[in-house]
Amino acid sequence: MRHQSRITRVELGRVSRRGAWWGPLRSALAVGISVGMGLGFAGVSEVRAEPPARCVTAVAGPADAPFVLPEISDGVLILEIHVPQGADPAAVGALTSVLERHKLRATVLVSPEFIGPGTPLLRELVKKKHEVGLLLAASTLPNPGVNPTLPPGMKPPPGMQPRGPGQLILNDWLPVLQEPVRALRLVTGKATDAVAIDALSGGAEQAFEAMGVRAVLPLDPDEPGPARVLRSVDGQPARGRVLPANAWSDGCGPSLPAWTPVALDRASALVATKPALRLALPLQGADPALLDRWLREVVEAKGWKVLPASEAAARVRSLGATLGRVDTAPAVEAPGRFVSKDALLGAAAVLADAQRLPRRLPGDLSLTEAALGLMAVLVDPAAEGHRLPAARGPSELARGSVPAGAGPSAEELRAAVAELLPGMRGTLPGVVSVGAYQITINELVVILAQAALGRPLVIAEHAPPDPYAPDLGWGLSGAP
Repeated sequence: MRHQSRITRVELGRVSRRGAWWGPLRSALAVGISVGMGLGFAGVSEVRAEPPARCVTAVAGPADAPFVLPEISDGVLILEIHVPQGADPAAVGALTSVLERHKLRATVLVSPEFIGPGTPLLRELVKKKHEVGLLLAASTLPNPGVNPTLPPGMKPPPGMQPRGPGQLILNDWLPVLQEPVRALRLVTGKATDAVAIDALSGGAEQAFEAMGVRAVLPLDPDEPGPARVLRSVDGQPARGRVLPANAWSDGCGPSLPAWTPVALDRASALVATKPALRLALPLQGADPALLDRWLREVVEAKGWKVLPASEAAARVRSLGATLGRVDTAPAVEAPGRFVSKDALLGAAAVLADAQRLPRRLPGDLSLTEAALGLMAVLVDPAAEGHRLPAARGPSELARGSVPAGAGPSAEELRAAVAELLPGMRGTLPGVVSVGAYQITINELVVILAQAALGRPLVIAEHAPPDPYAPDLGWGLSGAP
């Protein structure tokens, strides 16, 4: 059963990331409520901007050397540009201009001190659809202090997070973080969806989640993986994701160690990393012409995708990644059974009006079967029935972020489902991308039912059959 926090009533996990959330949150936290946090890194003085010298030496070589074209065909990249205090805006623009020529978007992470001097550049980057986030140093965040050692057999207080010593008081942290977030929003007009930090603590995770950050990018290559959910203050399902840069086995980390073809080959060889390979493009010694050649001869030639960090974080959710959780659901046998279109439309009639999603539906369909079947109906409405793929229900209880009453167009839903359905195997995702929306699987199955019945698509929050079951009560698809 989910851990009960002492500040459940504050509803921190449901704080709006777009509205005036700070006033009521500050009032609720004024009593000095404390929750557990992870290890603090007060000794870190600055964000490391340069790779170790040994890494530069290891990837040295002529600038005109041919690239090694790997066999990987499904690569996904996050191209980061880290902008410290005093960086030259022209150097940033030179790299982003190359990406724009290839219709690609960068994740530009700026230090708080750069925001003022870099205002013209940042506004231009937002216009060009790049993602602009923050580059933070752990030393600028509050010192969390140290927890006393608990006596043997004593359980930690409710709300205590499982990572390291320390005590977090959110009203010490949030004002420190809100200042650069507010400054960046005044310049860009956008929420801060991506944050990079040199040393990630459990307390920072909780604060980022309370503020609605979507993607947290640890700069430490030793940050453990795989990609996972952020820790939340109240124990509710988190929206944000931690995307470690732990694909690099040589200790050089995600920053391109040198502007050489060999260094870019090092990244190409690891591009199959899931959900995406993080590659930071350094400003010092930048070679836009080399970047242009690599994008043309390798990235475009192989058909790899380049995503902003927040979209890569959403991809973690839509792919149904395990995120470090143990999947206790039983194995799924394949192939699944054939279900008639009439049976699926009967299930749609129940789902379209349901408040809590039912465990079983007409035709003895599980909720998993109904979702997969209605997706198939949307893709191929003329078929009399569909053979359902093997799958189990979602393992992650996701939270909706779409305003009540909003919804995608029928065309957006159909396009998203056509892309998603071939990959719907194993565990269903907690969240899927539909047009500009990030929709939970609970919301998706209902709008699929609405679409099947020809009704308007209206997103509303729906509770799963059993939020404490490993598959949330969705059941299996796979019994012949």
